[in-house]
Amino acid sequence: MKKIFVELILFFFCAAFLLCRLSALNVRSIRTNFPRKADFYFSGGIVVRDVTLKRGFVKMPFDRSKNRKYFNIRILAKNLHTKMVRAFRGLSDKEKSVVPSFKVEETQKLLSRFRVANVNVSFDGELIVTFGLLKLERGKCAVSYPKHLEITNGILKKRVEKEVLKRCSLPGSPARARPRKKDRVYAEK
Repeated sequence: MKKIFVELILFFFCAAFLLCRLSALNVRSIRTNFPRKADFYFSGGIVVRDVTLKRGFVKMPFDRSKNRKYFNIRILAKNLHTKMVRAFRGLSDKEKSVVPSFKVEETQKLLSRFRVANVNVSFDGELIVTFGLLKLERGKCAVSYPKHLEITNGILKKRVEKEVLKRCSLPGSPARARPRKKDRVYAEK
């Protein structure tokens, strides 16, 4: 009886390990633009452009606006960093391409009338991307992608946009948080 119990536990640990390996974000291919820059094509149709390798460390691209840098694409796991360094050096592993899972991690309200929130979405817990939630006319919302990110898989792109846009319609959502200047009511003294 103990032997069967031990074998079952061992089987479940092995199955869990294999599922984790399959669900991890994998580098499918890499295309170098300049001597130090490259475009990374990840499993599931995620493309990150203009990634650099400096002194053995991967530097993710950033967006610049009004003399500020915004790091909208960040690496969360050391495993992904190692895969990217190996790909830069031409040693990428051939692993199965699986559509990554994603999760909305955080929504940050902003004071702008146009870009009302930043929504952080993590892909397989290894890569986190900050999407912008834009308020359009008549209360409609749209998703703003980082400059260096592209999702080529249409199904994944629609699912991500749907989850990000859900943050617009929630009660007390960022899109409804701040009325326009002409709609504000001020207390009289």
